[in-house]
Amino acid sequence: MKKSSTPSKRSFLSGKRAFYWLVLIGIVLVCLELTMWVALSLLRGGVATYDRLHDERSVLLDIELGEIRASSGAATSDETRILHPYVGYVHGNKMPELLVPKDAKNTFTIVVVGGSVARNIGKIHPDGPDALMAELKNLPQLEGKTIRFLNLAGDGYRQPQQLLLANYLLTLGAKIDLFVNLDGFNELYVPENNRQLGGFQTYPELWTSRMSWLMRKSQSTSERLFDILMLQRFRLASVMQRAPLKYSMTANFFWSVLETMLRKQVLSSAVRPGEAIQRMKETYGPVTASGADIGGAALTESAEIWERSSSLLSALASSQGIAYFHFLQPNQYFPKSKPMGEEERAKAIGDFFWKGIVENGYPLLQQAGMRLQRKGVHFYDMTLVFKDISEPLYIDNIGHFDRHGEAILGKAMGEKIVEVLKERP
Repeated sequence: MKKSSTPSKRSFLSGKRAFYWLVLIGIVLVCLELTMWVALSLLRGGVATYDRLHDERSVLLDIELGEIRASSGAATSDETRILHPYVGYVHGNKMPELLVPKDAKNTFTIVVVGGSVARNIGKIHPDGPDALMAELKNLPQLEGKTIRFLNLAGDGYRQPQQLLLANYLLTLGAKIDLFVNLDGFNELYVPENNRQLGGFQTYPELWTSRMSWLMRKSQSTSERLFDILMLQRFRLASVMQRAPLKYSMTANFFWSVLETMLRKQVLSSAVRPGEAIQRMKETYGPVTASGADIGGAALTESAEIWERSSSLLSALASSQGIAYFHFLQPNQYFPKSKPMGEEERAKAIGDFFWKGIVENGYPLLQQAGMRLQRKGVHFYDMTLVFKDISEPLYIDNIGHFDRHGEAILGKAMGEKIVEVLKERP
């Protein structure tokens, strides 16, 4: 007569079977994820990464979530972006109409424009960055005068926004002595972002997304369908930004398929015929069907627009007796621009599409800068300003740096300005 299995033995066998099943399920899930990763990469025409997928959804959600965050505060903050009829958008407490520097005795007015790198100078130092101001105080023209530092740079700003802003300020009667433009990265990055969204590359950053909230309650069947489809896109993107779904290639694959389908429906003439398409154009502006082109003619065109805008800005400033200085900002993806240790490299370097944009586009900006110099524009290339600094400076993987980096750049900019202006009466 056989002895029955003991409870402990049965428990062991049951646990063993459960373990085998878990391993088998794990292998199936891993294989599924790998298969979906390959399929998603093929579908998108490039290697699918979590960061790229996250950034794509962030573009769609940027304004919608930004409006929600802004509405939760009692007052308009410097982070709130407000639509503007001439420069696209401005930051909440940087409305140019309220900050027009009028003529004042014994006042030397400095206006700084550019993107987020330039804007950070004003965020940290509302009275002017220490290193830059220390250099400028050596100017004979400033003796006995009060310095007014006005930072009107904006996150995502790129030419011709700086040019348009200068024209607008002067139209309002602004009296400016020194106009400083620190830019370069956004002139290459923003057009590519716009192209991927199907918008004109010369428009302000994420223009189609920024305009989406203007869509009012629909009255036609096609317009109601449009609003429903857009709402579905926002909800799907919002859900996919959360863990654990955002880390699943399977979930990302199905999201990408659904997002593509919904986007095609949104842009389809069957969804928005006749007057609906016209209202969409009135709201968003012209829409083009173009994609990223980080190594082709698009970068050349962006560099040409940048050069032309700076040349026009210099001529405008000169006609009004304003000293104009243009600086090409540094960026960590520019080859051999800064020695980096493991700590800084882990924080500052990543496999993002703007890496290729900088590597391919910055040489075009440098060539354009040399042409600007030959035309008499006070242009200076700051791409190698950190080339001898081994300590960490960059604080993210786009191109922003800490206060020490700002001090190094500010001093270098100030020296160039003083070198030119000290010879003037």
